[in-house]
Amino acid sequence: MRLEALDGLVAPDFPHTPASHHDPLPADLSARIAGGDARAFGAFHRGELVGFTVVVQAKERWEVDRTAVDRRWRGQGVAQAVKASSVLDTYADGVRVWGTGGAAVNTASRRMNEALGFVLEPFWLALVPPVGWREYAESGPGGMRVES
Repeated sequence: MRLEALDGLVAPDFPHTPASHHDPLPADLSARIAGGDARAFGAFHRGELVGFTVVVQAKERWEVDRTAVDRRWRGQGVAQAVKASSVLDTYADGVRVWGTGGAAVNTASRRMNEALGFVLEPFWLALVPPVGWREYAESGPGGMRVES
C-alpha cells in the first residue's frame, strides 16, 4: 500500500474539531522530501505499509504533519515506533526541537506523545463562527433580527 492510499484509508478516523482535522497530503510532498524540507517514516509488514509519520521543517523546529496507522495494526506500538524514528533521525542531524499536534479527544495519541517526551503546551481557545452572518444575527442575545 502506498502512503497516499493509507492516508486516505485512515482519514475518516482523524478527529474533527475546530483545531484538528484531516487534510489531504500536500501535493508537493515528494518534492519537499527530495529537497530535505520533509521526511516520511514507515512501518511495514511483509512489504505492506501499515503506518507512517510525516515531518516537515518549520522554522526552528520539525513539526509532525501526521501519523497514521492501519486500523488492523493500532494499539501495537506502530505509531510510536514511526514517530520515534522521525525524532531519532532528525536528532542525528542536529535537530533539538520538535512539535506535534493532537486533539484532546484522541487519548491514545496524547499518551503516545507524552511517552515520547513531547510536552503538552497550553491549550488554546478555538473560536468558530456561525455558519453565516444571517445565522449569527438571528442567534439571540447580541444578535439583531434580520428581515428579508
